[in-house]
Amino acid sequence: MPDDAFSRTQHILRTYVNDTRAFLPSAVRLEQSAPSPLAFARGHLRARSPFVCANATPEWRAHVEWRTKTSFIARCLSRGIERIDVNVAPFGRGDAAVLCADGVASLGAVGDEARQIARVRDLDRGFAFVEPERRNVRVEQFVHSLSDGKEEGKGKMDVSLEAAYASTQNDNARREFAAMVGDIGEVSFAREGFGCDADAVNIWIGDETSSTTWHRDFYENVYTVVTGMKIFWLRPPCDYAFMRYEKCVRGKFEWEESTKTWAIRAAPHESAVEWSVVDVDSEGVPSISGGDDSMTYATVAGEPAPPAFRVEVRAGETLYLPAMWYHRVQQRGFTIAVNHWYDMAFDDRFTSANFVNAIYDEFKGRDNDDGGDDAGSDRRSK
Repeated sequence: MPDDAFSRTQHILRTYVNDTRAFLPSAVRLEQSAPSPLAFARGHLRARSPFVCANATPEWRAHVEWRTKTSFIARCLSRGIERIDVNVAPFGRGDAAVLCADGVASLGAVGDEARQIARVRDLDRGFAFVEPERRNVRVEQFVHSLSDGKEEGKGKMDVSLEAAYASTQNDNARREFAAMVGDIGEVSFAREGFGCDADAVNIWIGDETSSTTWHRDFYENVYTVVTGMKIFWLRPPCDYAFMRYEKCVRGKFEWEESTKTWAIRAAPHESAVEWSVVDVDSEGVPSISGGDDSMTYATVAGEPAPPAFRVEVRAGETLYLPAMWYHRVQQRGFTIAVNHWYDMAFDDRFTSANFVNAIYDEFKGRDNDDGGDDAGSDRRSK
């Protein structure tokens, strides 16, 4: 395509982003009480606008029974839950992109420490989307391994110290924690506002050593923090052009006990995954826990990406995260959260977003219809 047509399309896309963002609030609002279902539907669901509210779940026993490590462990054991599945990954970057070159991939570095690398099996070069290693562990062992955010030196991550995160998803609250699901409930404004039961309810348990990389979910997400704090970075769907989506070979982290090192087993014969690589720099080094300025966003029409929305969600607060919004998540200290996924409406907004994204991909010289899956459709969240 001629350069002038490319340039005009770039400016059109930039105008599309600017015009769309002009309809959004300048910051994610914190409301001191939960909205009524009607106010939620009119004010947020219709506009697909995120917000945080306090006191949306005052009836949940979890706010008392799960408040501390000791009380949560006691609650689990009293309900017969002695072991749970956790996801383990170096630097806490499970469900993340890595860049492979000559059969190795950088896992990251913290401060002045040397860059840590992993051997990659069955992939010589290119991006891989790597899932964490799954382990079944004793509840008390896992919970006591987590930081409360105060221990000296605990915030300094070391690849030899595995970062574990209870994030199995796929309705784990009603499956793995079924004996404790009575401690939580639905969020009333969401249940009535959406007019249906949650498709999945998930419990997330971790600390600051684990994070979730940029992605989107095709679910309406209602996310309640029970103890600790979550930090969400959010971008509206119109920001796709900045997100540097790449096709990634599927892979999985594997801990090699004999060498005390991590490896990645790639699966090049499985369907590829579309994933954002903005947290991987030009040398292939991932950003571990940096802010928005540590991301390597693409430019559009020569202009940088507009800033992401930074949102802190504290204990007792609930975030509404609209479907298709990009997000990455960090946490501070020992944190437990519960999220409810509701089916999104697949309507003209969905098809319009896909149309605009396909135009951008065409200008990048990428084929947007060759079998790659957006891993967000696999219910990955934070």
